[in-house]
Formats: sequence, C-alpha cells, structure tokens
Amino acid sequence: MYLETGRIIHVCEGRTVEKVCHFFEHLINKGLEGQIQMVCVDMHAGYHSLVKEYLPQAVVIYDLFHVMQHFGQDVLKAAVSSCARSFSQNHQQKLVRGYRRQLRKSSLVILPF
Repeated sequence: MYLETGRIIHVCEGRTVEKVCHFFEHLINKGLEGQIQMVCVDMHAGYHSLVKEYLPQAVVIYDLFHVMQHFGQDVLKAAVSSCARSFSQNHQQKLVRGYRRQLRKSSLVILPF
C-alpha cells in the first residue's frame, strides 16, 4: 500500500517466500526498488531477509499487531512466570491481562534493527 494515498500496490496470492519474491522481482523490473524507503512486515523470518536482499536501502519495520502479539504471548508470560512462580496459574493469567491493558494505553516506538 502506498501510505500517502492509501492505494494498494500489490496483493500476493499466498504468504510463501516464493510468492513474495515475485512481488520484489516485479518492483525491480519496473525500476521502482530505489523509491521504497520503508517496508512493514509481519514477523515471518523470511520476509525480513527478502526485504534486505531485494531492497537493501529500505528500513524494515514489524507491524504493531504482530509485535504486541509476540510480546503478549512470549515475553509477558515468561516474565510473569519467572517472577511469580508462587502465584497460581489463574493469578498469572490475570497479571498478563493487566499488563496487556496497560500496553494498549501506551505509546510505543519501534526501532528497526
């Protein structure tokens, strides 16, 4: 999607790395690869590698939904269980829900790496 206009540029049929490669090859064939400054992807490991291969100048940003999903599923659960082993499973789940509510109200800055 072109962010300034909201116009959809391309929709891939499928989520495989091979299918997404076709899109990048299309961009290169059209001579557009140098115009792309940022690419937002989900956390599929292959997508990050593809962007760096085909668009080395572009900054890769993970979409907020998947970052928060990963954070909620893995990081919060690990933190709660490691510091709250004496709490019941039910109490740990309540802590995680409370942290998620706090995070939804927060402003997050996501830096590329």
